[in-house]
Amino acid sequence: MPQIPFQELSGSPEETYTTDDFTAVRKFLVPWEKRDDFANWLRGATNVFGAIDLIAYPSRPDVVPYKIHIQPFAPLAIEKTAMDKPSDALNSYSSFALITVYYKIQTSQDLEEGPTAESGTRLTYRINFQLQEVEINGDGLYWHGSTTSLGSNASVVKTVPLTEHVLTWKQVLFPPWAAMRELQGKVNSVEFLDCPPGTLLYEGVGVNKLFRSDLQDGASEFCWQLEYRFMQRIIYQGALRYGWNAVYRKETGKWEDVLFGKSAGYELNSGTPFYESGDFNALFVSEIN
Repeated sequence: MPQIPFQELSGSPEETYTTDDFTAVRKFLVPWEKRDDFANWLRGATNVFGAIDLIAYPSRPDVVPYKIHIQPFAPLAIEKTAMDKPSDALNSYSSFALITVYYKIQTSQDLEEGPTAESGTRLTYRINFQLQEVEINGDGLYWHGSTTSLGSNASVVKTVPLTEHVLTWKQVLFPPWAAMRELQGKVNSVEFLDCPPGTLLYEGVGVNKLFRSDLQDGASEFCWQLEYRFMQRIIYQGALRYGWNAVYRKETGKWEDVLFGKSAGYELNSGTPFYESGDFNALFVSEIN
C-alpha cells in the first residue's frame, strides 16, 4: 500500500441493492497533491505475473471501483496559477481533494460457455447476425410429393443465417501472437462456444494497446485488449449438421464436405479440407516468453 494519508467521510459509504446487482459509493479526503496516487492505487496495479491487485470493496472481492471522481474539498483554498494556455498547469489547493469512488460487481467473464479468463483478465461477449444467400441449382431439388426435379434452368436461393461471436479479452499482458496468426481462417476442431466442430470460422482479431492504471515498480505500463471475431455457419439437413466445409451437391441433393484433391496435387479423397481446423482455446492462453 502506498504511503498516502486519507480519511473516509462520515455518511460514507452508501450502498444500493437491486434484485440482481449491488453498487456502492464511498467518499474520501486526500491531500490535493496525492489525489492521483490515491486514485491509481484504488484502480489496481498489475504484478509481474499479469494478475491485477484490485482494491475491492470491504468484504466483497467481487465489487471493485469503476469510476473515480475528484474535486477540491475547499474550492476557496485555491492557489491561483498564472498560465498562458490551459495545457501549462493546473490550479493547486492548500487543502484536500474530495474523492468519490463508485463501485459495482465485476465478473471475470460474461459467458460461462467457452474459454476461461486467466487471472487478472476479463472476457466480454456479444453476438451479431448476418445472412448468406446460397444459390442452388434446380437439378438437385424436387417438388414435394413428386420425383420430378425443378430442372437445371431453375435456380433457388437458400438463406443461411450466420452468427458472429465477438469475444473481447481485456487486461492482457502477453497476447498469444503465434496462435492469433496460425489460427486465422481456420474452423474449430473441437466444440467452442457451444458450436459443433467445423461450424465456427475464426475471422481475425483487432488489437488495441492501452495504458494501465498506474506504473508501480514491477508492473507493465501498458496492456492489450484483443477483440476476437468468429463467424458461425450451421446448415441443418434432417438430423445432420454441416459447417463451413459443406457445399450443396446437386447430384445427391445434399450438403457434403469437400476436399482439395488431385487437381491440387493430392490423391483422391486424401486431400486437405476446404477449411483447415484448429483449437481456438489457444487464443486465450498468454504467450509468456
